[in-house]
Amino acid sequence: LTEEVRSPLAVRSSGLLEDALFRPFAGVYTTKMIPNNHADPSARFRVLVEAVKYVWASSFFREAKAYRRTMRKADDDEKMAVLIQEVVGLRHFDRFYPDVSGVARSYNYYPVGDARREEGVVNLALGLGKTIVDGGITWAYSPSRPRTPPPFGSPQDVLRNTQRELWAVNLGQAPAYDPVRETEYLVKAGLDDAELDGTLRFTASTYVEASDRLVPGTGPDGPRALDFAPVLQLAEWPLNDIVRELMGICEEALASPVEIEFAVTFRPRAERPMRVSFLQVRPLAVPETAVT
Repeated sequence: LTEEVRSPLAVRSSGLLEDALFRPFAGVYTTKMIPNNHADPSARFRVLVEAVKYVWASSFFREAKAYRRTMRKADDDEKMAVLIQEVVGLRHFDRFYPDVSGVARSYNYYPVGDARREEGVVNLALGLGKTIVDGGITWAYSPSRPRTPPPFGSPQDVLRNTQRELWAVNLGQAPAYDPVRETEYLVKAGLDDAELDGTLRFTASTYVEASDRLVPGTGPDGPRALDFAPVLQLAEWPLNDIVRELMGICEEALASPVEIEFAVTFRPRAERPMRVSFLQVRPLAVPETAVT
């Protein structure tokens, strides 16, 4: 594998209990991303093996064992496989990351405004999906209402509550050796870095002080807000249509509400200007009785 592939790789868990419908273990085990860019294939292979060992061993970590006890599952109930996936993204200087990472659920436990639970919810972030998995600041919207204004009182509120940092794979100088650290080969970057990378063009809006409003895109100068307006409000790319179609296909295949993960890159001048990569699907437990 490492002799043929030179792009960053994601080493992730695939546990028997991870996608259980009523007691899912999603997020309990680790994922490790590696740059896979060393000139020596044997060195790349050693790093890959260390990542596989680390992810597999995470099923024995204290937190994982405690969660199994909480779910009344014995350690022997779990069986672990390890998946190796391409990291979706583009290189920007010494950083590698997608323009958009997303998680879409076909049921919304916490609808806002006029949105309905059955319409689902999508969370978008710039950079690697770790921002979403870790519960960081993301942009949430109903896929049935992508142009609905956000639940904020003013453009200033949007700016105060926008994503300010992103995760990327580090393609630069190798970090200090630490194979048991999940973020060993990751780096954080800010919106100023993303501006230099050119990745705000289809993900951000700009605050125009003179009119006290947010304008989709990065044409004018001003503070940026990651509201993904160019693809949601202006529909410059059919991202929301693709996400809805993917959710529908997955719901039909699993005969259940679903949660899907995806990543997107934009290269307007390339032969394939937009790439949407479907990363994972799992069933989603939905309450059958109303909770008041």
